[in-house]
Amino acid sequence: MEKEQTTICLPMEARSFIRFVKTLNEKQKIGLNITLEGLNLLNEKQKSGRKNR
Repeated sequence: MEKEQTTICLPMEARSFIRFVKTLNEKQKIGLNITLEGLNLLNEKQKSGRKNR
């Protein structure tokens, strides 16, 4: 089976993102700090996205 490449750069709603990270955690035992860092980045992207549109 090919190893999945994981790229967390897609704009997702926070719930979808959390669900995605939980799935990653189950698969790869990644720490929850990814969730917090990811949500902070997502929040910043959403703020700048609103200004740009």
